[in-house]
Amino acid sequence: MMKIGIISLCLLSLSLVGIAQRNLKVKLTNKESVAFTDYMVRIPLKSIEAKIANFDATRYMVQDGKSGIAMQVASYNGTLYAIFPINLAEKDQKTIVITKASKQFSYPKRTYAEITQKQGGVFVNRKYQGGEWVKTNAIRVADEHTDHSFDIKYEGPGWESDKVGYRFYLDWRNATDLYGKITDAMVLNQVGVDGFESYHHMCNWGMDILKVGPSLGIGTIAYWDGGKANRVAKTDSVTSQIVADGIIQSKIETNYYGWEIDGAKHLLKSTITIDAGSRASHQELFVDGNLSNFCTGIIKDTKAELLVANGNNTKWGYIATWGPQSLNKDNLGLAILYKQSDLIEKTEDKDNHVVVLKPTNGYVEYYFLGAWELEKNGIKSKEAFIAYLSNLQKQLSEPVEVKVL
Repeated sequence: MMKIGIISLCLLSLSLVGIAQRNLKVKLTNKESVAFTDYMVRIPLKSIEAKIANFDATRYMVQDGKSGIAMQVASYNGTLYAIFPINLAEKDQKTIVITKASKQFSYPKRTYAEITQKQGGVFVNRKYQGGEWVKTNAIRVADEHTDHSFDIKYEGPGWESDKVGYRFYLDWRNATDLYGKITDAMVLNQVGVDGFESYHHMCNWGMDILKVGPSLGIGTIAYWDGGKANRVAKTDSVTSQIVADGIIQSKIETNYYGWEIDGAKHLLKSTITIDAGSRASHQELFVDGNLSNFCTGIIKDTKAELLVANGNNTKWGYIATWGPQSLNKDNLGLAILYKQSDLIEKTEDKDNHVVVLKPTNGYVEYYFLGAWELEKNGIKSKEAFIAYLSNLQKQLSEPVEVKVL
């Protein structure tokens, strides 16, 4: 009887260990007095792997009540994390379960990124002729390439969430542009395959809604020389690649070799990340050498009102504009969010509202975003846009507390 009891106890212990290895509980605490929607939770991958044997994020999901949420592995500053979006009410605390995904589990793709270029043709007077579009997701920009060379689809990398889309030009302009979306589906794979003109008019998915010209557009990388913003115009060469084209997060990494600014050359690396459910792109910049500042900003438009964050003691500030400034002549909000500790000054030049930021050990980060009133469940008033930006400030300044149980 004693032997049978010991065997039964051992089997029970092994059973409990097996359950622990298949499931993991995580407690999330929102300390702010506002609700967070699609807040991207990050858990160090090692913390999960220590609890779940042979963990594979593609085969697991997050159980939040009756809802199943997809997971993805992402790298931040060299550390791997499991990430997933979650909704939290104000001052909310909830426990979610990381568990094996059932065969029936499906989750929509909510971010996308691409680099698509022509292959099989030739340059003639710096214009590409012939060839077919190929989604390479990596490029060393051709020496012959310039603006309107027709060799890169919509002239550079594109990325989107279920809210909004972006692109930047891989040429001397190096400016960031904005796609307004009237759908939450991923659309950029369809955009630009028929040339430059079509996406400047309303399509079944939306349209290009920002006229960039000589400005910073929204969130463009630049250097402040004391009087104006200087975009990344002169380089020896440029490479760009899609680091992640994930179901809930996508990321682009671009290297500018020999960026010539203020009489010196620098290696500049840009990493842009977008999350599911988010309008904001996270820009991270790494530069070698002694660069005194980075700047970025928002195009000036006489139809838009400048908004500046009030002194609410958050760690993150913003500048923003709101008004009928879209190319479709409807309301559009544009914003830059930055760390208060990095701010050198808020200023302007002929074309832009500008924030000048101080890099620390060659690093600086900021967020940029567009909010179009025609997007699905879009922001339709200045007051709602300010409330949205205030919520983002709180998310960045007081992150959700994550505790693996």
